[in-house]
Amino acid sequence: MIELDVRLTADGVPVVIHDPDVAATTDGAGLVHELTVRQLKALRVAAGPAPPTSLPTLREALAFLHGRAAVEIDIKNDPGDPGFDAAHGTAGHVVDLLHELQIRSALVTSTNPATVEWVRKRAPEVPTGVEIEAFDDPWPWLEYSARYGHAFLLPDAAALLNAGQQLVDRAHALGIQIDAWTVDDPETIAQLFAWGVDTVETDDPQTAVEVRDRIRRSHG
Repeated sequence: MIELDVRLTADGVPVVIHDPDVAATTDGAGLVHELTVRQLKALRVAAGPAPPTSLPTLREALAFLHGRAAVEIDIKNDPGDPGFDAAHGTAGHVVDLLHELQIRSALVTSTNPATVEWVRKRAPEVPTGVEIEAFDDPWPWLEYSARYGHAFLLPDAAALLNAGQQLVDRAHALGIQIDAWTVDDPETIAQLFAWGVDTVETDDPQTAVEVRDRIRRSHG
């Protein structure tokens, strides 16, 4: 699954970018919600050894991934963030695009529970999940997820490691999948998959897939 972070431009276009300030990932300056999609497209993004490229819109990313990979859409809409949208405009655009492009293999997440609740009400067929930070206690959030019908709970790996395998077992008993983020250390990835964690987010997918497959083979 490919994870995408999404924010809304000044002219109401969802684009794939993590930080509210474009300076974190591009050669420009300014806040995403104060710039138009045309202005954002003029910026260059450094992508490691690859040539610089432009920011993709969510529509472009979904069209490219459709039929190739499942996608997790992380809606960035935390209270206090620049461009916070209490009306959930970004979520509305996400749902509209999923319907328009007939994307079936998508998970919509956010650290803002109100955002994923909004998606659950408007598009109950779309799997949703709440992301929780390392300092959060995941147990109350697990019960919350069951109460609101979210398919996933997405704890920071540190929170999950503190809670232990019992959290994974309880989640599965409730019909909830666990997605831990973000883990690049092979030993920790192995531990999480051995616990039965359903998905692990990583910046090193090749290593993670190798570890996952090895653990699954060893468990029959």
